[in-house]
Amino acid sequence: MSWLEGPIGELPVGLDQLRSLYDGLWDAGVDVETLELCRVRLATLVGVDVEPAVTAELVAALPAWPTSPAFSEAQRAALAFTEQYVIDPHGFTDADGAGLQQHFSDEQLATLTIAVATFDALARARAVLS
Repeated sequence: MSWLEGPIGELPVGLDQLRSLYDGLWDAGVDVETLELCRVRLATLVGVDVEPAVTAELVAALPAWPTSPAFSEAQRAALAFTEQYVIDPHGFTDADGAGLQQHFSDEQLATLTIAVATFDALARARAVLS
């Protein structure tokens, strides 16, 4: 089931804009696999089920992303940002930002931030509405 189906698909207003935003994230400059890993990890942290669009091996390795050789340094930075966003957004530091800037351009960081915020909002809405 797509994140924009089910109860979220019943939104009285804004669904077309949300769908456009969500669909546009996937071709806005950040590697699709990296975005999908962030989406799956975030869903796990929030406690909602998703159908991953990455290999079963990557999904199985996801809990060990900080040390698993299955992930690139850029993916680790994106996953660290995702976890920080979900667990303690106020704990994000300048050093965290500098770490992201080693792997992503300003445009990619904007996309990653909007993607994680969108994934978070959809996951939490799904958790409440399910």
